[in-house]
Amino acid sequence: MTKELLNINNLQINFGTFCAVKGISLAIKSGETVALVGESGSGKSVTAMSILRLLKADISGNIILNGNEDLLSVSQKRLEEIRGGKIAMIFQEPMVSLNPLHTIGKQIMEVLAIHKQLSGKRAKEKAIELLKTVGFSEAQKRIDAFPHQLSGGQRQRVMIAMALAGEPDLLIADEPTTALDVTIQAQIITLLKDIQKRTGMAILFISHDLNLVRNIASRIAVMKEGKIVEEGTTEDIFKSPKASYTIKLLNSTPKGEPEAFNPKSPILLSGKDISAEYSKNKILNEVSLAIHKGSCVGLVGESGSGKTTLGMAVLKLVKAKGDLSFQDLPVKDIRPLRKNLQIVFQDPYSSLNPRMNIEQIVGEGLKIYEKGLKKDELQAKVLDILAKTGLPKDALYRYPHEFSGGQRQRIAIARALILRPDFIVLDEPTSALDVSVQAQIVDLLRNLKKEFNLSFLLISHDMKIIKALADYVAVMKDGRIIEAGMNKDIFTAPKEEYTKSLISAAF
Repeated sequence: MTKELLNINNLQINFGTFCAVKGISLAIKSGETVALVGESGSGKSVTAMSILRLLKADISGNIILNGNEDLLSVSQKRLEEIRGGKIAMIFQEPMVSLNPLHTIGKQIMEVLAIHKQLSGKRAKEKAIELLKTVGFSEAQKRIDAFPHQLSGGQRQRVMIAMALAGEPDLLIADEPTTALDVTIQAQIITLLKDIQKRTGMAILFISHDLNLVRNIASRIAVMKEGKIVEEGTTEDIFKSPKASYTIKLLNSTPKGEPEAFNPKSPILLSGKDISAEYSKNKILNEVSLAIHKGSCVGLVGESGSGKTTLGMAVLKLVKAKGDLSFQDLPVKDIRPLRKNLQIVFQDPYSSLNPRMNIEQIVGEGLKIYEKGLKKDELQAKVLDILAKTGLPKDALYRYPHEFSGGQRQRIAIARALILRPDFIVLDEPTSALDVSVQAQIVDLLRNLKKEFNLSFLLISHDMKIIKALADYVAVMKDGRIIEAGMNKDIFTAPKEEYTKSLISAAF
């Protein structure tokens, strides 16, 4: 009989007067994968972080490791041995978790030095091996890269490599595939299963996506508002869910179709022969793109293909060569156009000022561009856009760290939408959101696009989101657009094998 590796008993977590986790119990056996699922804000991540005592909160209950150690009361020295060695964690937001001042190689080798006593050449060889394991095709070249020189998906893979470096007994994976494209998602799931089979490692897999955990978990616990509302085998949860909330999650998916693309509408924004490189690595190779008024262009491709760099380049947020035009006029100075051209960044936490509350963050643009607004008028506009993006009124005076990853993404979307711009770059706008809210955001963006005749450049690895929202689709690979066409043409009759592989991995 498989022994229990971790036993959570009557765990309660309070932040001041707010109770985030309400007396939950959960057991994880050696070698098994337990998925903890639920919408953003349900308590999944704080439960995971409490296991390694990473929270400043009032925590009660017991978290027993191997039947004899309560992690809530072990010494700090013993806790440091357990962190990374016995229990490792893949965090939800890699850009925040990685040290921007050190190369990714140095950060992986630090784990190897602490937990495996490896140094010098042996540590570097092992770090390169780990990068290859998580899907870096040019690991030897990329090991000296800094986090900001990698795509969101590549940064997530570095976090996975760091977590695996200590060969832990338990891996806590907090949304480990959130920033990854569908093909890499499948690879990472396969990778984790292979490592688990080889090492006997247990996994606590945290996700908002029930359909994703179906391929990895043997058991599922569903969380809502700090409580576990249903628990059972994966087969039972999918075949005969009992809780209405579980049924809702299973049925949540973006629905509807984009409006028909109108090729006669004027071109709002265009880029010609755009090229960019980081550290002598070519990221964009003479890419040309035109976005019509009222159109949503979906930009898809694996992480590292150049999607985000292209989105930043058309807003002149990165150094790039090539020509940019807005409403048929060459753009030399982007500053006068900032109100008209907005962006929702991929990583919401690092793009939100931690010293500003939500009213200040969302309303900042209004203060700059609509200076005649009175305080109550400004607040009314902020409240209106918060409501449209699914955030409560009491969010106004709270700060970014008080929200879940999905809620922070909605704040970032609200900040971009409040100025009613002509054009928005949406860089993975739903990647951190639970499936039910993804559907809400797709509907919201579709309605706003129609009401205000907005134009979007939608960057995503989620082909279902692209299919539901983008009327025109461009497929990127190795810094080039290799295929482009109407939504229906791309999804029903793709020409490139690469495009076919992206679609088959998603549907």
